[in-house]
Amino acid sequence: QGGRGELPVGPNRVRLTVRQLLPLGEETQIVAQLPGIDTPLQLRAPHSLVEQSGLQPGAVTEAVLRADGLRILATDDGVAYASHPAGIDGSHR
Repeated sequence: QGGRGELPVGPNRVRLTVRQLLPLGEETQIVAQLPGIDTPLQLRAPHSLVEQSGLQPGAVTEAVLRADGLRILATDDGVAYASHPAGIDGSHR
């Protein structure tokens, strides 16, 4: 499922910067920024995966996004992208 440094194979690999982590029970909402895109990406991942990965605001990391979880949502400011990540790389800076 992707742990520290181990991402599952997938076509939707993205490099992102974590901006905010919001615990929501057993899940954590991750607000992240993709290079070159102004609107933040909002993801949800199991809280245990976020803890295992050691993610913190400001970390630059990689994730593989599940194709069946990708959604493009219109907002007042533009477009928001949302997904449940299939894996988060723990080898961030």
